Amino acid sequence: MVPVGGKPFLEWLLLYLKQQGIRDFVLSTGYLASEIEKHFRDGSQMGCRITYSVEEIPLGTGGAIKKASPMLDDTFLVISGDNYLPLDGKDFMRRFNQSKDAVGMICCWDNHPPLFRANALFDKANGKIRAYDFNESQGKTHVDVGFKIFNRGLFDFFPSKEVFSLEIDTMPELARQGLLLGYEVKQPPLDVGTLDGLDHARKVLTQGDPFHAKTE
Repeated sequence: MVPVGGKPFLEWLLLYLKQQGIRDFVLSTGYLASEIEKHFRDGSQMGCRITYSVEEIPLGTGGAIKKASPMLDDTFLVISGDNYLPLDGKDFMRRFNQSKDAVGMICCWDNHPPLFRANALFDKANGKIRAYDFNESQGKTHVDVGFKIFNRGLFDFFPSKEVFSLEIDTMPELARQGLLLGYEVKQPPLDVGTLDGLDHARKVLTQGDPFHAKTE
C-alpha cells in the first residue's frame, strides 16, 4: 500500500496486469488486510474482479497459495506484490500453455549487472530450470524475479504442513524433476522492498511507459 504517484504500488501492479488481459485476481493478505480490502473492494471500480484470501498468521509463500487454492483456476499466476516487471504477459502465458509436461514456469533474469543473488540454473537450450536454490547462488545463472505461472499439479508437491515456503520447500523439487520452465526477461523488476528501490519505482512509474522503463 506504499504510495507511488498518488496511488498504492499494488494498484499500479494490478492495472498493469489488467492491461495484459488479466481480470481476475486473488489477493493473499495478512498485514494491513483490512486497509487493502477497503481500498480495492471487489475490484469493479478498476474493471476487474478481486477476491481475498486472508492469513490469520503468516503462512509463507507456499502456505499462502495452499490456503487460496480453492479460489484458483486450473492455470494461475503467482506474483510478488512488491515487484513490477516489464513483461509481455500474453506471450509468457502462451509459452507455458504450449508446454506439455511442465508444472510451472518462472520469469528469470541473468543478473547482469548483478543486482540480486542468483538462485536458478537456466538451461537456454531446452528452456528448463535445471536447479533452484533460494539460499545458494553457486552454480546458478539467473534470478527468479517474482512472476510465476503454475497449473494445479503444483499442489501435489506441497508438504502436509500449513506454513511453508514455495521457493524453499517446493520449487527445488520441481526443478529436479524437470517440471519447472524458465522464461528469460531482459530487465529486472522494479522492487519496492528497499528505500532505493521504492525511490526508483516512483521515478519510473510516474514518468511515462513503465513497460519500456530502463533501470539505472
